[in-house]
Amino acid sequence: MASRASRLPNADIIDACTTRIAAIKKYITNSKTEIPVSRQLLNRAGVIAIFQGSLDTRAAVSTTKAELKAAQAERDDAETVRAAADDALKGWVTHRFGADSTETHAFGYGPKKVAVIPVETKQQAIVRNKATREARHTMGPKAKLKVKGTTVVLTASAGAADAGASPVATSAPAVVVTPLAAAVAAPPEASSPPPVAVVTSPPAALPPTVTVVNPAVAQAAAPVQPQPAATPVVSAPAAAAAAQMVLGNASA
Repeated sequence: MASRASRLPNADIIDACTTRIAAIKKYITNSKTEIPVSRQLLNRAGVIAIFQGSLDTRAAVSTTKAELKAAQAERDDAETVRAAADDALKGWVTHRFGADSTETHAFGYGPKKVAVIPVETKQQAIVRNKATREARHTMGPKAKLKVKGTTVVLTASAGAADAGASPVATSAPAVVVTPLAAAVAAPPEASSPPPVAVVTSPPAALPPTVTVVNPAVAQAAAPVQPQPAATPVVSAPAAAAAAQMVLGNASA
């Protein structure tokens, strides 16, 4: 029963006891009625007394808790005042009679106690501290000054080249070409050759034809094909004279 009651909140228990008492008074009117409770036969008044006792004790606890809380607050305030007064009195007594005087000891004051550490404990602490510093690579200011950085400079030498060492790659200087410099540095374009006349001797039944060919246009337009036999190429005036001669012979 006690374990079950401890799991219930205080407010629920108070409400349950109040409800039980009210119901007993209302519905159990015969005072001689006996109810078995914990192997005992209790009448109406005995059962009511049990629930009323629970209400009374809980009320007393609540009152005591409130008084205790108030008493604890008063104690804390008094302790604050006491600590301030004790510090002030200790300073006055120490200054008046001396820190290690008989009068100061009579007040319960004295020099601060110094903890006595065994020598073995100190030695173990030194060894453990040194091992910890080595494990963490901890260095002091002077040890840090001894640590210097190193740089590696790769240079090509004759001996390294003979031994098959890899040559050191050097970057070529960048060349910036401006439009003006490009125009000056670019070679002049070759002028297109003048058109030439190609004279072809026609068959006897057909009149002769003269074809004027521009070599640049013909070379760009026509695909590369096997060339026939070489054809004599003459200049424009010579071609005109040759054409007149052929026409004269044909008319004759």
